[in-house]
Amino acid sequence: MNSSLQDEFTNLLGKLPPNPAQKSCPIFIAKCNEMIGRLELAGQTHAIIVVWDAMGGKNYASSKTWVAIERLHSRGKGRIPAGNLILPEWHTVSRMAPERRLHKICKGRVLSQRSSKASDFIEPALLWLRQQRDIGQEIKLSSGRGTNRSRFQLIRQLQTALNIDKDTARGLVTKLKQKKLL
Repeated sequence: MNSSLQDEFTNLLGKLPPNPAQKSCPIFIAKCNEMIGRLELAGQTHAIIVVWDAMGGKNYASSKTWVAIERLHSRGKGRIPAGNLILPEWHTVSRMAPERRLHKICKGRVLSQRSSKASDFIEPALLWLRQQRDIGQEIKLSSGRGTNRSRFQLIRQLQTALNIDKDTARGLVTKLKQKKLL
């Protein structure tokens, strides 16, 4: 364990959980973002999650913090170290392992980006769906076996029809399902 990193970590978070005023303080947020970068280099995933929660998560993460988080996540399943820093007493043990929580943070970001890109294409997709139904083609995602096949076919069709990338088409299918249009 790196004692200077442990000292900095302990000094940043203190003995009590951060209060709402502290979470909105730009200096505290900047220090948290910087600390996450240092913790990533040391492979301290559990400590990163504690700092992430203390600073308020994705709403306050800088681009450098996202790079550090994704770099740690890219090590892959089974290769993300939990770390060995002593965590603050106020930190309650999470039900989710730090590696799994890191994965969920990264997955949430990917899905959010996909959804926001898909939002730009809702109207053209609805128009395309109407046109397909007008010419007699039934576009419906079945449930149960074979659902993925029909979903992937629809993704390919939307990609071609709207001239969009696969991720945007995937987000579009999800949005259309959420709106109960498929």
